[in-house]
Amino acid sequence: MPAKQKRPERFSACVSIPVGMARWKIEKAGKKDSGEISELYRTVWMARSDLFPRDLMLNRMPMADEVIEAMKSKEYYVVRESGRIAGVVRVSMDHGACLLDRMVVHPGHRGKGIGKALTEHAIDWARKNKAKKVWLDTSPKLKDAAALYEKLGFKECGYFRRHYWGEDIKFYELIL
Repeated sequence: MPAKQKRPERFSACVSIPVGMARWKIEKAGKKDSGEISELYRTVWMARSDLFPRDLMLNRMPMADEVIEAMKSKEYYVVRESGRIAGVVRVSMDHGACLLDRMVVHPGHRGKGIGKALTEHAIDWARKNKAKKVWLDTSPKLKDAAALYEKLGFKECGYFRRHYWGEDIKFYELIL
């Protein structure tokens, strides 16, 4: 059997990226993005109108001024594709723990690694802000979201029945 050839030095820094997986630039959102963020939330939640109660959906579809108000105490990060916001996540710190919430990816941009990139960014943000853990909640109906969190090392740590407008909620945490 021939000896394994050593790769030339000039190629040592090369990284292979699977087809269809892009490296996403994540930007901190500002007030100017609030309308587009609001529109994205509306698009995502309206596509799920058959799964969730109306009041829960309305709570998850803030108007632009509500996004601006939330920006006073929370940070939003976005991924753009072709100049439009394709995904968003919100992070905040309380009592040394980072809450990752309100993450959505436009239905037309799912499966491209945007949710993973946003979640990893939130984890990095938490570490930079000296959080002891990252936590979140999600619906058991959102199986793809739960699978992503579990793949990234989050552990289910709680379950509330009939919590948000009669909907069950799973809680996840990632100890840093």
